[in-house]
Amino acid sequence: MPMHKEVTNCLKGGKVSRYCSCNHCTLAVCSVCGAYEGSLTTDCPGERVGYDKQQEVYTTKLDYIDGKGWHQSEHGMQERAVRFALTDDELTMAQQAINDAKMQGRWIEVSGLQKLLAFYRRGTAS
Repeated sequence: MPMHKEVTNCLKGGKVSRYCSCNHCTLAVCSVCGAYEGSLTTDCPGERVGYDKQQEVYTTKLDYIDGKGWHQSEHGMQERAVRFALTDDELTMAQQAINDAKMQGRWIEVSGLQKLLAFYRRGTAS
């Protein structure tokens, strides 16, 4: 399942920051397909999506799902569950949380976090 990859660079230079007001810092933007916010599909198509198609995704029920490709979905933009891959920093933090939970004997938390991490790793491997 190809997941969207969030941009990590600020349009004004440097990394994305919550203190900046540029589109990369304030909106959900995929670095692979270039779609953002309401024009994001469920899964990333893996290639640039032109402005006209982004507008069609935003205004209709057009969606892209791995295995189905481009199709008319029963869900519009507001109900769509967009899938983003975790960044390297988020993966590191998740692994650290697993290690911390192990040290404290919180085995249910360890199990849940490991399942979640495996799901995201599977998604980025395709």
